[in-house]
Amino acid sequence: MRGASKSRSRREDDGRKIPVIRSLLAVGMVVGLVFLGNTVDWQGYSNKVKGLVNRPIENVAIEGEFNFLDKALLYQVLTNQGGGSFVNLNIGRVKYELEAMPWVESVNVSRIWPDGMRVSVVEQKPIARWGEEGFINQFGDIIKTDQSQELSHLPVLYGDETMGREITRTYMDVAALFSGKGIALRGLELDSKRAWTLVVNNDLKLVLGRAEVIEKLRNFLFVYEKQLNLLEPNIEKIDMRYESGLAVEWKREKLFETSAVN
Repeated sequence: MRGASKSRSRREDDGRKIPVIRSLLAVGMVVGLVFLGNTVDWQGYSNKVKGLVNRPIENVAIEGEFNFLDKALLYQVLTNQGGGSFVNLNIGRVKYELEAMPWVESVNVSRIWPDGMRVSVVEQKPIARWGEEGFINQFGDIIKTDQSQELSHLPVLYGDETMGREITRTYMDVAALFSGKGIALRGLELDSKRAWTLVVNNDLKLVLGRAEVIEKLRNFLFVYEKQLNLLEPNIEKIDMRYESGLAVEWKREKLFETSAVN
């Protein structure tokens, strides 16, 4: 019985010691933290970390194939909109500002650690001029720009802006039809009555009317290759608004003569 009494007493002593030890450990941790707080410059350390992570943007790389875009102008926009720090760089804003430029089709902007920015630019692809105001891209979008002189080699299209996509589709169909035929499409117009007129080669005018444009041009090609190609220098206009045949208007110094070709 005495042995049992001693064992119980020992367990009770151990139970009382554990809370004391825990208390001493807690006090030691508090003292250690206070000591560290007094010896470590937490604010300075935080500033150093922020300085490493949030450095100013200093290196800018612009990628893409440029035929009309001015890289210096791109850098100017990036300087105005892409300034600031690495973390605070507003990628959405930079993308918006660049894509607002007439010759830019799309932009991808990304950060490059630790102080860089990469800008990938896809340039617009003009397929024809739009009057004197700009150009049409491959999607039929009308892009206004004052750089028309750089596009003087392209055909010029005219019409209501709301019909831009239809005009573009017709232009591409006509260009494909003329491909390899020795006929250069110089201009195309859709007027307010929805009638089509083409200008080919050296200002030869083709009046097509409102319907069956491609079919009429197939008929024109047949007659042109058989009879009219050698006479073209003397032709002013060809009117194809007939159910069968076409009318040729010849060049004259003061008087134009019109004859029918069936």
